[in-house]
Amino acid sequence: MATRRDCRTTSVAIDRHQEAKVHTHLDDPDYDARVVVKLEDESWTFAIEDTVASLIKTSEADDVLDLPEIPEWVHTVLWDIGVPEVDE
Repeated sequence: MATRRDCRTTSVAIDRHQEAKVHTHLDDPDYDARVVVKLEDESWTFAIEDTVASLIKTSEADDVLDLPEIPEWVHTVLWDIGVPEVDE
């Protein structure tokens, strides 16, 4: 696990051959924290409030109204880092 100021980066195994990178930003001015989950060219950005994650942006959509459904592997990654609830 790497740490830079108020950002912590970890790797979470998705399966035998893939790992997601998770960047946790503890210094976000608008939320308790911001979490970015990355796998290859895909990224999913969540606002964290009271242990509940809300999807706010993806690599495919910047508009909250057009956000795609969250893949199951992202739910697993969030659970693994201690964010058990996702607001959908």
